[in-house]
Amino acid sequence: MTITLDNVACLIGISVTGRLLPDRELTREEGLEMMQANLLFIEEDAAKELTKQGGSRVSFGVLKRR
Repeated sequence: MTITLDNVACLIGISVTGRLLPDRELTREEGLEMMQANLLFIEEDAAKELTKQGGSRVSFGVLKRR
């Protein structure tokens, strides 16, 4: 059995059409906004994670716990 992107999209209700990310590095502000809108982070938690990781990055462990 294989889990596809379509399976995940159906299970957690995300869109998989179009481009998810732009072809450039996201700014910190864009990363913060995306974390709040798409991963339901509160602003303070998102800001802490971005500071910890640097730039607009999120660790896999944090994503896994979400």
